[in-house]
Amino acid sequence: MYFAELELLAEKNQSRKFNVSWNGAPFLGTISPRYLFATTVSSSGALVGNKHLICLYQTKDSTNPPILNALEIYVVKHMNESPTYIQDVNAIGKVKATYQINKNWAGDPCSGPKNFVWEGLKCSYNTSVPRIISLNLTSSNLSGIIDASIKELSLLEFLNLKGNQLSGNVPSALVKRWEAGLLTLSVDSQNLCGSGSCIKKKKINIVPMAVSLPLAVIILILLVLGWRIRRKGKTSK
Repeated sequence: MYFAELELLAEKNQSRKFNVSWNGAPFLGTISPRYLFATTVSSSGALVGNKHLICLYQTKDSTNPPILNALEIYVVKHMNESPTYIQDVNAIGKVKATYQINKNWAGDPCSGPKNFVWEGLKCSYNTSVPRIISLNLTSSNLSGIIDASIKELSLLEFLNLKGNQLSGNVPSALVKRWEAGLLTLSVDSQNLCGSGSCIKKKKINIVPMAVSLPLAVIILILLVLGWRIRRKGKTSK
């Protein structure tokens, strides 16, 4: 419960004091909210039972009635779903910590209501425990090297890291899975090459480098001029 005084009672020689009871029994001590300052009170344990009657009642020396600004109630809901495979949880946790990902990543990555799966993830529920099969971190403002812990997502089928400022090569374990047709891999061009070698066996979905229109026009003009000069030279002979 949240309490805050909204009036300058001291200037009026007034006060606001009250007690709180739960199902007729004293629940909290005397509360006297401060002016425009939130006072938060809560129960140290769960309130058990089918009936919950919370009352606020004015003390004898108070000149004003109780005030309640906000109330929060939490209910424990038991989930039937199994927790996500622990190796996947650890791996995605490392990715989150490495890149300080600014997404709503809290709780179990796959478990709970399926519409609350972590943003950018897709999970499979065909096994005894949920498994992460897709990780989409496109345009997530990531920087640094490609985190090797991604390879620990052993059932990962799709990985998209486009649109970031990542450096270094794709980890070899991920490349091998891509070459075996087990992983669809989407990365930027700078993550394909390193130490004089490039991935050439298959085509990875990369961000193409576009040639600007002015440059193309200049090249075309130079080619035409060269052709004309060559033609005039032959004519003069």
